[in-house]
Amino acid sequence: MIQGVPTTVNCQIAVVGAGPSGSAAAYYLSGAGFDVCLIDRSTFPRDKVCGDLLGEEAIAELARLGLEPEANWFGRCAGVCRWRAVGYTGKKREGSLNVSGGRLYVIRRTDFDDTLRRRAIAMGARWLSPCRCYHLTRGASGIFILRGVAPNKIETQIRADVVIYANGAGSACEFDERVGLAGRAYYENVNVAETCEFYYLDYLPLQYAWVFPLPGGLTNVGIGMSLRALREQHDPLELVLDHVIDRVIGVHRSFSKARRVLRFQGAVLKTGLQPGRLVRDGVIYIGDAAGMANPWDGEGIGPALVSARLAAQAICSAWRQGIFKRDEFRGYEEAIRMRYGEVYDRAQRMFTSRTHLCQLLKPA
Repeated sequence: MIQGVPTTVNCQIAVVGAGPSGSAAAYYLSGAGFDVCLIDRSTFPRDKVCGDLLGEEAIAELARLGLEPEANWFGRCAGVCRWRAVGYTGKKREGSLNVSGGRLYVIRRTDFDDTLRRRAIAMGARWLSPCRCYHLTRGASGIFILRGVAPNKIETQIRADVVIYANGAGSACEFDERVGLAGRAYYENVNVAETCEFYYLDYLPLQYAWVFPLPGGLTNVGIGMSLRALREQHDPLELVLDHVIDRVIGVHRSFSKARRVLRFQGAVLKTGLQPGRLVRDGVIYIGDAAGMANPWDGEGIGPALVSARLAAQAICSAWRQGIFKRDEFRGYEEAIRMRYGEVYDRAQRMFTSRTHLCQLLKPA
């Protein structure tokens, strides 16, 4: 582990961002024998705006990392066996779908992300934090020089053969339909009875809401919508969430005794695979940095973990040949597009045309 932020760090692979995708990539590559530096601008544990839900894909990927929710987060995760989707069109409920099946889990990202980070470090990754990376250049020798700065203004240079960007969605000002915003708050005294609830709301484009239970009587309540829709709405995201709680969620779950215990937080959400943001010479984008979240529901943890594993495989293959051109990483790009491209494109088209799942939930 790197103590403090040195002025120069030499490594084979620099991973920028220690969320699920970055930590998973560092774990795989450290395990394969690479000298990996895992970098993040925050000190850990740190919070992350999210629904905190682990779906089936995420659980399967965690097993590859040697992690199992009930064992590794015992007492800190909520097991959920029931899923309920509700659709609204024109502020009117159109139908619902109740699903019982495999067990899902809800774990606060503060805890979840830190566990994955520690696992990567235990596998051999070097930890550099807090360090905000802000500029990437490539020297004549082909080595990347990543410039960063610590909170005390000390500048550092990370020199690496390959750079993995896992630094999240970042900021966004464009009206790209793939760019959204998600916001969530934590409440207590909301009885959800081990049921995850998801609401598709057709009367505001690209908008959905969720109610997910957590241990200790907490409930994660949040909303997602497109950046374009929010700007057309002219209301802060927090007010939109309050509106949905009052007019929609409150119809099904009583919020009369609910109390918000942690402040509302919002974040940029990039979905549907960002154009041109998967690979380039010596650089791979994974997780939110690649727009791995599903446009349909904002689910990003499972795809992020998949992207980390596939990126690690592509780097191992390229390393054997000693070539890190974009073409050598093409296998990663093709694998991602094969797995998610068509599904995400279809979801994006449905949202753009305001065709939501709620239309499929109408009673027969």
